[in-house]
Amino acid sequence: MEGDAGPQKYDLRKLQEDPCLQSSKGTSQLTMKAECIAELAVDVHPRRPLYGASDLHLGDGGPADDFGEDDHRDAFEWFLEHEVEPDGGDLTLLGDVFELWQCDLAPIQEHYGNLFWRLRNYRLTRGNHDSRLRMPPDWKLIEEEHGRPKVQLVAEHGHRADPLNSSFIFVGWTVTVVAGVLERLGFRDVDKKAWHSKLIPTPITRPRRFSPEHYANYARRLARKTGAEIVILGHTHKPTLARLEDGTVYANCGCWVDADVPGSFVKVHEGRVSLWKVERSRRWT
Repeated sequence: MEGDAGPQKYDLRKLQEDPCLQSSKGTSQLTMKAECIAELAVDVHPRRPLYGASDLHLGDGGPADDFGEDDHRDAFEWFLEHEVEPDGGDLTLLGDVFELWQCDLAPIQEHYGNLFWRLRNYRLTRGNHDSRLRMPPDWKLIEEEHGRPKVQLVAEHGHRADPLNSSFIFVGWTVTVVAGVLERLGFRDVDKKAWHSKLIPTPITRPRRFSPEHYANYARRLARKTGAEIVILGHTHKPTLARLEDGTVYANCGCWVDADVPGSFVKVHEGRVSLWKVERSRRWT
C-alpha cells in the first residue's frame, strides 16, 4: 500500500447490508464496517496479511449460546468475507472457538453447519474452553534473519496466565457449567452476572489479579522466552494494543461475544500491527 502509515491507509471495506429482516418493529437493515482502533509500527513483514481472532464460544444454539445473540455470527462471517478472504489473509483463531464446557462438539457442528466446517480452513489453537480438542497450544511466525530462523511473532490463547483457568481450571469450569445449566432453565445472562459477582474472582471483581498489566507481564515473559517482537493473546475478552517498556508489542484480540467491543481482531501487515473492531448498526423502517 502507498501513502503515510496510519489507520487511514487500511481499506475499511464496503458496507454490507443483510437481506431485509421482518419483525414486529418493521423492516430492519444490518450494516457493518471495520474500524481501526489503534496501530503500531513493527519490524515484522509477513508475506501475507496475518489476522488473529479469539473467543467465539460457539455453542449449540440454545439459551446458553452467546455467539448466537446480537448479530455476533453475522459480524464474524462479515469479517471472513470482507476482511480475511479478499486480502488473501492468514487467519489464526486463538482458542475458545468452541464452548465445550457447556455442550459437546456434535450439536455445535449441527447448529452452525457451514460455518463450523468453514473454520477448518483456518489455523486453530486451543484455549481453556476447548482444551480437549487436538489443537496446538500456540503458533509462531518464523522467518529467516541473517541466514538463521527467527521467531517474530507468537500467538496463543492466554489462559496459561490465568491461575483459575490453568492450575485451578476446575474453578472456571464449574462456574461456566453451572451458568449454562441455569440459562437452559430460563435464567438469563447468568455468565455475565457471575462475571460481575464479588463472590467469584474475575477481571472485574479482582482487577489487580486480572489487570491488563498482568497479561502484559505474561506477554513480556513469552517474548523473552521465544525472542518474538509481537505477542498476541485472547482469553480476557478485552481488546488491547500496547508497546511495552522492553519494546515487546502486546496485542489482545478481544472476543466476539458479550464484551464492550464485540467483534474485534488483530492484523499484522506491511510493518504495522493494528487492532480493529467490526462496527454494526441496525436501522428499522
